[in-house]
Amino acid sequence: MDRSIGNFQIPAASLYAFFVVAIMITLAIYDRLIMPLMKKSRNSQELDFFTNNAPNGMKAITIGLCLTTTSFGMVFSTILVTIITNFTRRNGGHNWLPPSINDGSLDYFYWVLALLTLINFGFYIAYAIRFRPNSTEIVPEMNGAIDTHLEEENV
Repeated sequence: MDRSIGNFQIPAASLYAFFVVAIMITLAIYDRLIMPLMKKSRNSQELDFFTNNAPNGMKAITIGLCLTTTSFGMVFSTILVTIITNFTRRNGGHNWLPPSINDGSLDYFYWVLALLTLINFGFYIAYAIRFRPNSTEIVPEMNGAIDTHLEEENV
């Protein structure tokens, strides 16, 4: 990857900052543009419930879990690249991920990623089929966030 802009070389460790800035810009667009448009729509109750009525502690935990998942994903990605590089170049083999991308077999690497994604999807389907809601779970009050347009139609 060419990390230079003119004579300036972007440090590799700072590339994560671009990811965070992109998330911040996306959240600002979502909050200032998409949410006002969704609030005008009649079918936005679920979205409103999640964004406006979720407990503050839950929002903080969700943000923390999202960032933790991203961190684990980046660590796992680094470990996966290291394992594949070491495995493919041992005993004089053809390295899939050499410094020059034209000398490698990046398509094989992406096939490995596709296989891992397929395995992950299989686990998701298996758990989704076996999932049963907890019947002892207490349903939280929605604090007036009920479907009022249905009540208006019935009147």
